[in-house]
Amino acid sequence: MIAAIGIEMVTFADLYRDAFDLSTAFSRRRSYDAEYVALARHLGCELWTADLGLVRAFGPQFDWIRTLDA
Repeated sequence: MIAAIGIEMVTFADLYRDAFDLSTAFSRRRSYDAEYVALARHLGCELWTADLGLVRAFGPQFDWIRTLDA
């Protein structure tokens, strides 16, 4: 069904390792923010978020993290 609507499934063997490393390096207790950052980095795209905690934690290091102004 996913293929029928044009969504491409991709995997990155080292995505979770990268997310773990980011989470550790940035002293994040939970890894889900780091998973978004790692995925954007692997895809080579900007990360847009309304999560100001994520932006404060990772934004100064990664200039491709963008915030949605509310």
